This record gives sequence, C-alpha cells and structure tokens, in this order.
Amino acid sequence: MIKTYWTKPEIHEKFVGCHTLGEVIKNIEAEFISHGEVVCYIRVNGLVLKEEDEKKFANSKLEEINELMVQTNAPKNLIQQALQSALEYLPKAQAACIECADLYRSGEIKEAQQFFQDVVEGCFWVLDTVIHMRGAHENTNRDEPISQEWIQIEKKIVSDLKELLISSEKQDHILTADLLEYEMSTGLEAMIPCLRKYQE
Repeated sequence: MIKTYWTKPEIHEKFVGCHTLGEVIKNIEAEFISHGEVVCYIRVNGLVLKEEDEKKFANSKLEEINELMVQTNAPKNLIQQALQSALEYLPKAQAACIECADLYRSGEIKEAQQFFQDVVEGCFWVLDTVIHMRGAHENTNRDEPISQEWIQIEKKIVSDLKELLISSEKQDHILTADLLEYEMSTGLEAMIPCLRKYQE
C-alpha cells in the first residue's frame, strides 16, 4: 500500500482547475487508475471519507481542504489480500455449518435458529468476496481466465444458500440440518483448494 500526502499549499498547486472536493476526488482517482493503482481510501482534514461522506462533502470548497491523504494499492495486491482473508475464513464457515446442523438435530431449535443467521451471513460474506475476487481477477489477468471449477463451486454455493433460506423459512429443521452439513459445508470446503491455486 502507498500513502500520498498533500499540504494545503500543495493541494492548490496540484489541483489547479478544481473548485470542490468532489472534483479533487475524481482527479485523484483518474490519476491513480492511469498508473494502475486503486484508491483504497481518502482522508481529508484528518477524516477518512466513506462513500456516503464523498457524496455529502462533494461540494465543499477547495479552500476548506487543509490536508489530504490518499492510500492506494495495486489491484493484484488487493486480490491476494482478499484471497488470504477468504482462505482463513472458509474453514471457520464450514465448521459453523456443521455445528449449526448439530444444534438442529439435537433439538436445540432456538439456539440453532439464532446461530443460523450468523452462519448465513458468513456464507454470504464468503460468496461476495469470491465473486468480487473473480471479477477483479478477470479484469486484471485477461490472459489467465478463472477456472470452470471456481465458477461451478460458486454456483453451487449460490444454489445451496437459496435452498437453505427456503428450508429455514418453512421451518423444515431436518432438511436445513442436512443442507448445512452435506451441501453448504462441502461447497465451502471445495472452494479452499480452488482458491489456493491462485495464491502467490
């Protein structure tokens, strides 16, 4: 990761022609994209801007900006970081699926249903991370397409999640337990060696 700083005088010198914070941010993003970098976050006057903050303060005048810091990274590095996070979380998600299935089978339905929400949220996080990684990889490694194995496992996880939500809504506890242990957990387990092929 690379951090770039500008003081107030440097801001006025660097962003000639910009009148608002919104214009400065567009300028920054365009410049770093042209260098093959992605803007991770922007800090203005000590405040790290969230997406909603960028919209909220977009019309702030250039004169109001006293200091500016931008943290950037190469897409390749971000993909590897996301990959590592997913690989660390997948075994935990798989174990949680089996633990939740055991709660359903032991008749601890209230506890199982509460835990089920956490399990599903974790599985959706894994799915979102995997989908975003695939998209980022395809955009930055056009000569190395994602394997069909990855795509098929990803589709299986999507399908299993849909079935899980339906069975839970119907309060079919036996089916929910089976789906958690024999479908969802196996899909998560299968994704681990698949992702490892893309580690550097």
